[in-house]
Amino acid sequence: MIRRAFLGGAALLAIAAAMPGQVLADASDGQIAAVIDEGLNRSEAMVMASQLMDGIGPRPTNSQNYRRASDWATQRMTAMGLQNVRREQSDFGLGWNVESFRAAMVTPRRIELTAMPVAWSPPTEGTLRAPVVVAPISKPEHFAAWKGKLAGKVVMISPPGTSGEPTRPAFRRLDDKAIAEHDDYDLPHHDPGAADLRLQRSNFPLELSRFLKAYFNLDNGGGKIRGIYAEGNLAAEGTLGKWLKPFAAMGAGKVVTGKTGGTDHVFMQAIGLPGYQFIQDPLDYDSRVHHTSIDTLDRLRGDDLRRAATVMAAMLLQAANSDRDLPRMPLPSKPVPTDPFKIRDPDE
Repeated sequence: MIRRAFLGGAALLAIAAAMPGQVLADASDGQIAAVIDEGLNRSEAMVMASQLMDGIGPRPTNSQNYRRASDWATQRMTAMGLQNVRREQSDFGLGWNVESFRAAMVTPRRIELTAMPVAWSPPTEGTLRAPVVVAPISKPEHFAAWKGKLAGKVVMISPPGTSGEPTRPAFRRLDDKAIAEHDDYDLPHHDPGAADLRLQRSNFPLELSRFLKAYFNLDNGGGKIRGIYAEGNLAAEGTLGKWLKPFAAMGAGKVVTGKTGGTDHVFMQAIGLPGYQFIQDPLDYDSRVHHTSIDTLDRLRGDDLRRAATVMAAMLLQAANSDRDLPRMPLPSKPVPTDPFKIRDPDE
């Protein structure tokens, strides 16, 4: 059970859980009102985000910053009054840290380049200086054409991009019509063996399923929460809608049947656990910011973050204290092809 709602905003994915045998009761209107009052009037979201992003920085798995962030989160949650706060150990492998990097074009004139090393790249032995070759390689069969031609070169494996002509504004907020466009229910697509491999990997899914009430993810930038994806789970829509109802006046009360991808909730859904991603205003996340060096604190909007932290805290409180579990979808299995006579293009 959650003793105190986490309104810091730095934990953008969260699990609501209850211990076996616990007697639970739905969160009262007074408790929800207290969360809203705390979140909107005494928010520490931007301060905590600054501590995490400016003070600690990027946090690749098992890096020094990852461990610093883990210590920071443990200390903050303990200071908030949460009990039994601890770090769970897991096997991962080598960590990776960036000390410094630099890239420049030196001829025909010097230009400092905007570049970042790919995570877990090995270090260089000092400065490397070499000619540049553009060698588009995206399939194994492409290697033969470049055999023996790339030694001692800086190889660009992607073709140079071209400037585009945007068909929509780079910065966007959602309206009701735009939110409704998220409510498409797609037929299932089969990823051969992927779900089976995930299920066979360990006993972790079985252990997690014994106490997990819900897993909520906020992973699409700093935009305001507008609702939540029900991931095709029609039976869960009523409960999700009930939990979001107090935030309808903020524009955050929409539940859509459709699915979304690209966030950590997908792995929960793949093993039959209740994982959900919120619908968010896109802002300029996909058009400019996503996976770039400008994805920094100054891209956050304080009011959006404050509201998002409040909605997240209230959802966790209600899920953890609910005497009803969210209905779960059946474990994924290989679907029957919609058109068994269709011949698939091997190049798709």
